[in-house]
Amino acid sequence: MNEHVLVAVSMMSVGQAALCITLLIGRTMKHPSNIPLSLFFFVSGIIAITPVIAKISPTFLVPYFALSLFAWLSISPILWLYISGLTSQTPWQLRKQDGLHFIPLVFALGVSLLMLNLSTAEEHAIFVEGQEINSGYPLVVVMSVFISILFWLVQSSVYAVKIVRRLLAYQRQLKQLFANNENRELAWVYWVLGVVGLAWLSMVVMILADMLGNVYLFGSILGALLSLTLVWTFALWGLRQKPGFDGRYLSQLEIKATEEIRPIDSLSTNDTDTSTIKESNHQATEYINQKQNTQNKKYARSALGEAQSKRIAEKINLAMIEDELHLDPSISLHKLARHVAISPNYISQTLNETMDTNFFDFINKWRIETAKPKIIANEDSVLNIAYEVGFNARSSFYKVFKRETGKTPTEYRKLHAA
Repeated sequence: MNEHVLVAVSMMSVGQAALCITLLIGRTMKHPSNIPLSLFFFVSGIIAITPVIAKISPTFLVPYFALSLFAWLSISPILWLYISGLTSQTPWQLRKQDGLHFIPLVFALGVSLLMLNLSTAEEHAIFVEGQEINSGYPLVVVMSVFISILFWLVQSSVYAVKIVRRLLAYQRQLKQLFANNENRELAWVYWVLGVVGLAWLSMVVMILADMLGNVYLFGSILGALLSLTLVWTFALWGLRQKPGFDGRYLSQLEIKATEEIRPIDSLSTNDTDTSTIKESNHQATEYINQKQNTQNKKYARSALGEAQSKRIAEKINLAMIEDELHLDPSISLHKLARHVAISPNYISQTLNETMDTNFFDFINKWRIETAKPKIIANEDSVLNIAYEVGFNARSSFYKVFKRETGKTPTEYRKLHAA
């Protein structure tokens, strides 16, 4: 009965993966990040079909194990490339250096060749009967496979940490550049990492159980269910997820416009020399093209003084009061920079260091302040007010409103009505 359940779950995963690959074929040209996503579904299908191979053709099981080893060692790098594509600030493409992530496949090739050189009797003893191997060539194969499994566990952990760090940096980048980030924050990826973590733990349990000589069929079913969950999650979210900066990549015209902005002389009573302007333009370009890790590193070369920063703060606040830029749903750091003729790097530095905030929180605070009297007046629905003040989604408005006021819009309205 358990074997039938295992085969059924495995076939569901394989069918889902095959369908997703078919749907992604036509999307890779527009969004190259779909290339690693397609590879993910491919290797997931290879891993998932193992119980089916064992049921239909046991004689082909060992060669298939050799093939699946490549899939296990490539799935983490593939996920990393996919997340890199989704979070890239510039249009993402596969690069030659990305091939370095797949160097461990050379080791997998060596282990696979060792497995394929086993005799039929040795294959049966190791992979079917599970006999204890104490010496000779079969022991070398068993140890190599065991080392491969341990390597996969370590590799998965390393890439999970890299992905989490990348996502956290990406969320900070979004908040520095944009005010509306619906469907771009990639929160679902954390659920995927949770499933990967469960798969990691189940693999550890199965290894320990095998070392103790116990039969652990439930672990196989659990692994199949986790595989199905992983494939289903990527099918549900990955197929409709666009790169986070898609539609918001800076065009060459925007970059040129940013470089032509005079960031200081419009604020200061003294003319700024040419070298200062060039330095500002260099910083603007750096802000676009480089990922900044900390504020100290980010603004280490900045020529922005305290008095100039205060003037910038006054000017961007004035733009909110007089021009109501915060009501624009598509407002971004670079739109604000062009409007006030100040380098985006200087605006970002002013927001972070002088005003102790980021662009996302700054704009949304102004939106909430604009929404408060409308909520109290009770002349329109909360949803319409949310759209009117620049939000693109009701959920985002509720989240920011409660963070700023401590109450939901409905609670706030009732409080003031009372």
